[in-house]
Amino acid sequence: MHPLSRERVKRALSAAGLEHLPYKQRVGGSNPSAPTRRRALRGSSFIFILRHITMITKRWTFRDIVTLNSIEALLEHRKEHVGMAYMLLCQSGHMEMEYRGEKKHMRKFDLLMSAADQIPQNRIESDDFRCTIYALEAKSLDDILFACIKEEPSWMQKLRYVLLHPILHLSRRQVRLLGAYEGLIQFYSDGTLWQADSSYRLKRRVAFLQGQAMVLEFMSWIDQAMTRDKQQADTARENSSQEMNNRTNELYTRFITMLYTYGLAERRVSWYANQMHITPAYLHHICSQAAGQSPQEIIGNMILREAKQRLSSPEASIKETAFALNFGSESSFCKFFKKLEGKTPSEYRSLN
Repeated sequence: MHPLSRERVKRALSAAGLEHLPYKQRVGGSNPSAPTRRRALRGSSFIFILRHITMITKRWTFRDIVTLNSIEALLEHRKEHVGMAYMLLCQSGHMEMEYRGEKKHMRKFDLLMSAADQIPQNRIESDDFRCTIYALEAKSLDDILFACIKEEPSWMQKLRYVLLHPILHLSRRQVRLLGAYEGLIQFYSDGTLWQADSSYRLKRRVAFLQGQAMVLEFMSWIDQAMTRDKQQADTARENSSQEMNNRTNELYTRFITMLYTYGLAERRVSWYANQMHITPAYLHHICSQAAGQSPQEIIGNMILREAKQRLSSPEASIKETAFALNFGSESSFCKFFKKLEGKTPSEYRSLN
């Protein structure tokens, strides 16, 4: 930005109260030659003008932040200020809208943080809806964010959070604090603050630090929201895990109960799954989670325990035991027994 453009010189002359004076009265003397002109430009009037030019071209002020009271006013403001960002605070009532192609709902003390090219569409506002909009020029926002990055190393995570969660609900304390910032914005927007005096640099610095403090405050609110969402997600995950465990235990208990009732007559996993209105794969998952075994292993172990109990009685023959346990033949029972126990029914009976 060139510091001595014609427009800026005019503004500086206006601020100095010299815009209507002829050239010789501005710099002192008649229209001089080149050497004389250079000496004249060293006069106090020109120094006064330069001070105003410096303030106009280099200062950062809260004039780059404006407060608006409606979305219509924001649309008008956007026409002359490309690339700005804004925050919309719902002071009362509620509003239904479409934002980035999604339906959103804003209620009292909700804060929408957005870029100017993303304006709520298809708005339905309640009769008592009132809002305050803070519009910030892009250049000023860039300067503030650059300074805040040094203070907040996790700013990128917060930016991603805002993109995913553009609406932030504020507490009453946060709304009061935002109102205090608004008061400071109005205070620093007072043009009388920026008259040429020895403290204008300090005032410029105060204005910049005030903007930085406001952005850092917003970052702290976003950080609180991120922490709250994480806690809620962890709690929901724990509750979901607990519910899943309860459901698993309930289904496993039901399976075991059915097994003691029908186990001697029915050994098909699919049959038990159909009775429980679940898939065989899900029954397998339940048994694995609850007992660390497959349904077929649980069924086989139950039949093996029943076979051992019957074989412990000398009155029951191996053939009778096989048919009592619903095996088609004595040989199939012996193969089953040896596969699980490692010995035949006769060997087991002789050892016990």
